[in-house]
Amino acid sequence: MSKTDITLLKVVKNEAHAKILFELLKKRKTNISHKSLPAYTEHRDFVINHPYRVWYLIKAGNEFLGNAYILKNNCVGITVIKNSKVITPLVIEKLLKKHKPLKAIKSVRAAEFDFNASPKNEEYIAILKKMGARLAQVTFVFDR
Repeated sequence: MSKTDITLLKVVKNEAHAKILFELLKKRKTNISHKSLPAYTEHRDFVINHPYRVWYLIKAGNEFLGNAYILKNNCVGITVIKNSKVITPLVIEKLLKKHKPLKAIKSVRAAEFDFNASPKNEEYIAILKKMGARLAQVTFVFDR
C-alpha cells in the first residue's frame, strides 16, 4: 500500500460522517478521552460541534479505516483500526505534508506537532519512534 492508496477525507458535520465515526469508535482498542462508549446522540453532537482545527476520515478504496485530527494546540490524534503498521505512517506523512503547525504561543502551544498516544497502544508508539518522533512529555491523570 502506498500514500496514493490512502485518502484523507475532511469530516463534514453531518449525520453520515457521525455514523461512520461512531462505527470506527466502537472498533477502537484504546482510548484516551473516554472510558466507555458514549451514546450515539452524544457522539453525533460532538461531531457536529467538534473542537478540532481539522478532522479527517482515513479511507482506502471504499473502506473507512480510521480518523485523524489536529487540534489548535498542534496536537495530533490518529486512530487506525486495521493494518495500522502500514497505514499509520502513511497518514502521518500525509498530515505533515498537508499541514504546518500553528505558530508557537508560550504556555499555550509548542512550535511543532505533538502526537497523542495511549500508553497501552504499543504499536502506535513503536511507529512514532521508528519514524523519528522523540518522547517529549509523559502525562498523568487522576481518576475521580
